[in-house]
Amino acid sequence: MNALSAVLQAVQKQLDLQGAAIMQLMEKMSTSPTCSVPVVMKDKHTIFNSLHRRIEKFIYDPDRSRTFDIWLRRYQDLFDNECDDLEEKDKTRLLVSRLDEDCHQMLTAAIAPKQMSELSWNEILGVLERQFGSAKTLFRRQFECFKMRYEGQEFNNYELLVKTKYTDAKLDTIGFDGLQCLLYVAGFQGPDFAAYRTRLLRKLDQFEKVTLKDLTAECQLIKSYKEDSRMLEGVSSVNFIPHKKRFRSNKKSKSRERQKKELTDLHSSEWKPSEGPTTNGCPADQAPCR
Repeated sequence: MNALSAVLQAVQKQLDLQGAAIMQLMEKMSTSPTCSVPVVMKDKHTIFNSLHRRIEKFIYDPDRSRTFDIWLRRYQDLFDNECDDLEEKDKTRLLVSRLDEDCHQMLTAAIAPKQMSELSWNEILGVLERQFGSAKTLFRRQFECFKMRYEGQEFNNYELLVKTKYTDAKLDTIGFDGLQCLLYVAGFQGPDFAAYRTRLLRKLDQFEKVTLKDLTAECQLIKSYKEDSRMLEGVSSVNFIPHKKRFRSNKKSKSRERQKKELTDLHSSEWKPSEGPTTNGCPADQAPCR
């Protein structure tokens, strides 16, 4: 019995040691950082095809406001947030694959002799915006929005037209100052204000933030230039008049000299001896010389 009791005690002791080891192991596991969930690698080919089906083909038609900037704005969120798993070259390839045949040929000609694979995402965007962007200035697009009229089309189509024009004109970024500047420049109509109108339109197109004070200062500057130009024209006229007078005086002096010469010749001819018969060296019709 003593031997059996000793064996049981040894087994119990071994179980206690194993239990303690298990408890220590569990405590370590509970205090260690949570294991991250294994990342499932997505198939890039599947992602590419999925995005390709969701993007409508781009067809350039500026007369119907189908320009690249409007098309890209429609899918900007998709390119920015859903192409993270694609490399930049695959993202660029996705963009180019949604161009119609004509646009693709024009893009190829524009970047020649380079290949599309040699250009970055931003370089491709720059070329597409230059080739297929809106040809109208921002001011013209904004001004046309306020001239838009309902022409009896379906209300849904009219709603789409308004949204398209609004987006193309970037009216969501115009702000209060921009609206005032738009009305300010629109008031310069007629040929007399062509110089003002051209300069103000250029200023609106070149600078993003323009205020009414900026436009007024520009008008004052144009007016000063016009006044300086008229002043210089007046100086040129004054300098030219004395020259004409001297020219006339020279003509008069020459005329007087010619008249004087004619009178002298006439006077000499009146006193010239006659070539007719003479008597004692005197003309025959005169009294004999003494």
